Amino acid sequence: MFWKDKLKDYPFLRTLLMAFMVFAGIIFITAVWLKIYTMHGRYREVPDVKGLVVYDAIGVLKDEGLRYHINDSVFQAGMKPGTVVDQNPAPGAKVKKNRKIYLVINAFQPQMIEMPNVVGVSRRQAKALLESNGLVVGNIRYVPDIAFDNVLEQRYQGKPIEPGTKIAKGSKIDLVLGRGYNNETTNIPDLKGLTLSQARSLLTDNYLNLGITVYDKTVISDIDSMNARVYKQKPSPDKISTARLGSYIDVWLTTDTVKLR
Repeated sequence: MFWKDKLKDYPFLRTLLMAFMVFAGIIFITAVWLKIYTMHGRYREVPDVKGLVVYDAIGVLKDEGLRYHINDSVFQAGMKPGTVVDQNPAPGAKVKKNRKIYLVINAFQPQMIEMPNVVGVSRRQAKALLESNGLVVGNIRYVPDIAFDNVLEQRYQGKPIEPGTKIAKGSKIDLVLGRGYNNETTNIPDLKGLTLSQARSLLTDNYLNLGITVYDKTVISDIDSMNARVYKQKPSPDKISTARLGSYIDVWLTTDTVKLR
């Protein structure tokens, strides 16, 4: 061919062309190899380890070729110590092999804090003060007293508790409140769709107590119980609109979205 004949007449050009072809070939092969190397097993789906004891969670992550780091610990009352409460990246995220998954676990030992003094303040002030100290309002009981809705007594596990007493963070503090000398009533709120902690807080805001708690068969793990929501309550605001101060409201919870409609 004409171009081949010309290359014979110009050895330098022929050498230059061959060098270019070799260089282009190396670039092409390198690009293909890098693509294969970096894409091979590049992405994997992060498993859901929330609700697992940390040692089991680590095993699951290792089986998926992932690493772990315990990033923080919190205390969730009623949850087994060492249980994974949260993870980052979230379950289902696409990550590379050897990616580090950050875990938040339920503390093995609760943090101890000093009991504040809420006697003499209003129920709302007491609730805010307790929550700011990592405590939760437990049952509220109303007794005849001129100081309506003021805290007359603070109690823990059925006994009065003095300010400054060391107590586990997340503990429930019961309050004895004045209800005046009339049989005051309050509106029953609609709790449907709320988590248990949200329902308890709303009931407290409405001078009521959380009664019996019933979980359906969809609630299996500690994480399920935290995420479950109220689908039924008794009494229901559709049937009884008001109740006496300090009354108890029973709730039924589920993770089934169909029941929550």
